[in-house]
Amino acid sequence: MKVLIFFILLILLLVTVTSCSIISGDCSNEDDVLQIANGLKIDEESEDEYEVSNEVLRQSEPFSQPTIESSIPIEVATRYFAMLDEVFSRDDGALWGANLNAPLMFIDAETRDAVANQAVRSGDFVRQGDVYVGSICEHLFIGNTIMHFGDELWATLLWQNMLELSDYGTEKLRIMVHETFHVSQPSLFGASGSWFNHHVSYPDARISVALELNALMIALNSNGVSRENAIHYALSIRYERKQRFPTHSEIENRLEVMEGLAVYTEFILNYDTAETRNASFNNFMETFDIIASANLFGYASGALYGFLLDDFCGSWRKDVDYTTDLSGLLKSATGITELTAVYELNLEQFNFSTVVDNVHTFAEEEVRDFQLLIGSFEPPAAQSDALRLLANYPVLRIPLNASLTITSDRGSIDGYGFTIHPFISLYMFSDFGTLASYDGVIIKSPFQGIFVISAVDMVVNESVVSSGEWTIELNEGFEIQPLGRNYWIISS
Repeated sequence: MKVLIFFILLILLLVTVTSCSIISGDCSNEDDVLQIANGLKIDEESEDEYEVSNEVLRQSEPFSQPTIESSIPIEVATRYFAMLDEVFSRDDGALWGANLNAPLMFIDAETRDAVANQAVRSGDFVRQGDVYVGSICEHLFIGNTIMHFGDELWATLLWQNMLELSDYGTEKLRIMVHETFHVSQPSLFGASGSWFNHHVSYPDARISVALELNALMIALNSNGVSRENAIHYALSIRYERKQRFPTHSEIENRLEVMEGLAVYTEFILNYDTAETRNASFNNFMETFDIIASANLFGYASGALYGFLLDDFCGSWRKDVDYTTDLSGLLKSATGITELTAVYELNLEQFNFSTVVDNVHTFAEEEVRDFQLLIGSFEPPAAQSDALRLLANYPVLRIPLNASLTITSDRGSIDGYGFTIHPFISLYMFSDFGTLASYDGVIIKSPFQGIFVISAVDMVVNESVVSSGEWTIELNEGFEIQPLGRNYWIISS
């Protein structure tokens, strides 16, 4: 009876293997089929024989797979993955208490061909050597980011970006570590939430961020009293910003943990000494435009706080989550108990005058470019007059850190990354106060933090600012300030 059952199972297996060869290519050889069949030979009286036959199964050659042509050179991608594996193997979970190796995929932005370092649960990926080759469907967003394939989180990198980076040094390894670390963050830190810092659309908040980063850079590159003073100044500047923008303190923290600690990790794992790491980070900061990229300042500040914390408290990483205030950890680690009011600090040592000039110049150029774009629109006639005012006459920039309610039955117009919203009524509640407007049009670009309204015939009467179509009631501590001939801002 057992012999009959065995031969029935063998016939079923051969049918399965035959069908498999139609889909995935021929099996390696007949011996593989016999070895797999032997794996089914279970003798209840001989567990040893069962274990031996399973070992034969595990050691058997895999079925051959069809070869897929890819615009990404397989041997080059394989080499990059091996380099990354070596970095994570050296760390062996020491930095964050967990192995950081995770699913990573290179994607060609033009052909959407993809090469992955692990098997992909969804999609038609085929193993070729040590990697998996396939393609990404057209409707999926691709970039240097993380995304789900099936129920699995993956890091993705555009192949074109990899080609732009030098094969010498650590640039390629750093970006691979950075994006792969994002895959591990949910298990390390929990859920993230919003991290976009709209409050830096206030020029004074942008100035504060730049001064804090300048102070942290001095702390990184100095020792003794000079380092202690620079840390004290950085923490004092940050505390003052928190007092003025209290609702955004947690958002700053989240950005620093999400992106800043990814930058921190890419540098820590790729350099053996603090000297070489700091030298490379200094080069990185030379390419980081603090003024234009102020809403992304956490990339730099989070890494800087991490580097400094390593020098004062080696165990700081163990309890980090997305609510962690890295500046608060550094304050405790350094034993600083009292901070200094900003107006008492000598800010010129952090290039205060230059920072202020650069922030104001950037703001004027940003709005000027914005108005040129508005002037290039060809909107429906109903909006042409309103857009002409925004393109050619004074405008008031409104910070986007707000609750915004728009009533409209006129749709919207998209172009150049901006959205035109004709509206019947608009109401905004924000840090600066409230804005109410009727029968007008606004232009906004959420990513760039630009939101302007016409300032033609604007009248400022203490805390009430009004024009023909709108009224703003300013909260205490906020005012309207001019920046150039055609540009006004709300400043704290």
